[in-house]
Amino acid sequence: MFFCTAFLALLPVLALAAPSVDVSARQDELQPCCFTLDNINKPTFITTGDGDFLDTQKWCFLNVKRDPTDPNNCSKAEAKISSGYCTQGDKGVVIDCPAE
Repeated sequence: MFFCTAFLALLPVLALAAPSVDVSARQDELQPCCFTLDNINKPTFITTGDGDFLDTQKWCFLNVKRDPTDPNNCSKAEAKISSGYCTQGDKGVVIDCPAE
């Protein structure tokens, strides 16, 4: 009972407490990176970070892992096919992103 009363008494003070981390700091937005494959179909992958991305023809997924020390340098990203109708393990080749 005492614990509940003490907690309720401290609740307004806790609500006014300043955060210990500066919440105004934001991570810079990543630029898109675009990839294709060296095959006859030339699928285009438009990526916006790390993860699996479906190509514009909706045939296969490219798994992208950006370099954490230089995430906006597309040529430093590791990109390879993870699933779909493309050869698994094929590496993505950096291209200029198509105009939207």
